[in-house]
Amino acid sequence: MKKVFTLLLVIILSSATTTLIHHFLLEKPDNTPIVYQVKSELSDEQAAKSPTGPNFIAGAAAPLGELPNFRKAAQKSMPTVVHITNTQNPSSVTSSPSGFFDMFDFFNDDFYGRSQQQVSTGSGVIMNRDGYIVTNWHVVENAKSITITLYNKQEYTATLVGKDEPTDLAVLKINAKGLKATTFGNSNNVHVGDWVLAVGNPFNLASTVTAGIVSAKGRDINAGGTYSIESFIQTDAAVNAGNSGGALIDTRGDLVGINSAIATLTGSYAGYSFAVPVNIVLKVVDDLIQYGVVQRGVLGVVMSNIDNDSRQSLGLESAEGVLLTRVIPGKAAEQAGLRSGDVIFKVDGKLIGGVPQLVEIIEGEYSPGDQFTVGYIRNGKKSYASVKLQNIEGREEPITDAFVNLKVLLGTVCSPLSDEQRRQWKTRNGILLAELGDGLLRRQTSIKPGCVILTVNNQSIDSPSTFYRIIDAVPKGDSVMLSGYYPASGSYRIWNYSFTMQ
Repeated sequence: MKKVFTLLLVIILSSATTTLIHHFLLEKPDNTPIVYQVKSELSDEQAAKSPTGPNFIAGAAAPLGELPNFRKAAQKSMPTVVHITNTQNPSSVTSSPSGFFDMFDFFNDDFYGRSQQQVSTGSGVIMNRDGYIVTNWHVVENAKSITITLYNKQEYTATLVGKDEPTDLAVLKINAKGLKATTFGNSNNVHVGDWVLAVGNPFNLASTVTAGIVSAKGRDINAGGTYSIESFIQTDAAVNAGNSGGALIDTRGDLVGINSAIATLTGSYAGYSFAVPVNIVLKVVDDLIQYGVVQRGVLGVVMSNIDNDSRQSLGLESAEGVLLTRVIPGKAAEQAGLRSGDVIFKVDGKLIGGVPQLVEIIEGEYSPGDQFTVGYIRNGKKSYASVKLQNIEGREEPITDAFVNLKVLLGTVCSPLSDEQRRQWKTRNGILLAELGDGLLRRQTSIKPGCVILTVNNQSIDSPSTFYRIIDAVPKGDSVMLSGYYPASGSYRIWNYSFTMQ
């Protein structure tokens, strides 16, 4: 009897074990997602007007309208974005610089034909019906010829209207009328968390649309070098080689930025892309078309963001605002009564969070001669001043000088020699370095104002325009040699100064 009971117990345990093994190991759990059909809680009329329609299929129940539909925005914007082909000679192609933040062109936007001519591709946006197109300067730099392909596959040869290296923007023109042009948003109304779409031609995949959100605003990533002007919109919309110069649009299909750079260690999209705000784009484009150069308002200060140490030393409640570390004599800020150590916290009623935001407002909204109110803090007390912007030459009228950006880069104000100066200083050629501001010459050389510059790269110069024309032709990364002397010292000793173009 005892043996029978033991045998029965073994049978029962074996059966239970077999059942458990079969359930947990042999039977696969059903991982098929449950799909709910979400019924609209809106009226039939409201549901019909919804971009998602009266019903929406999703992986989980959610109220109607929470998930966006980008179809209308994409359809509106795609015909306004063009494909750009830049054909250039092999000798004009520069090597890719290293770094985490790279312009799209820095990893060679789809270069091919390396044995003879080099061809790269990018994107552009039609700004008006008369054939004006904006793109990145690095997309068309060193171009021998530029071909524009419209959304309808029509091709045109483009001419360069103007460039603005500090913002990496350029304006092209094609001989066409009645084009479908973009519509414009306001980058001041773009906020972190907003949906945006990137429209362009990555890897020659024409009219590609990707979606993401605004991750941050006012990013200064130093992608274009020390003297670039940056206040980027950062997004996580996927962009790659060929997206350069393409559109960043909002959910209405309005342009809010021009895609210009990515953060990457591999040369491909890694989750971070950057666009020039449309307010800056519009200012640059309008000025290049009207004047050939950007009419840049100069405040005349050196400024920095406020860190925790400076916040505590200045007794500020927060790190919001911009610290003026230097106010240049005779410029707009000094004439308005601002001083070194002041903290700008507001411009015409807009609160200033940091340097990029202040740059975006001045670059996108004001020109030389424009006047606005600045709120600043001095010794813990808030005050206000009226500032009237000047141009780079300290005047208020528009500049038509094609070398204005180069002058800013170098930090120089040069003047021709008068007949009396030539006679007194016993020279037939040369120009006078009248002023030296913050720029390449001050940072890289020991040259001083008052120097009579005689040659540039061993070429004799007799006017400021010749001086700037020679330097403007020097590629980035190459050296420039200046030779001159200081007549005020009574010595005719020749001094040589070398600097590298950036």
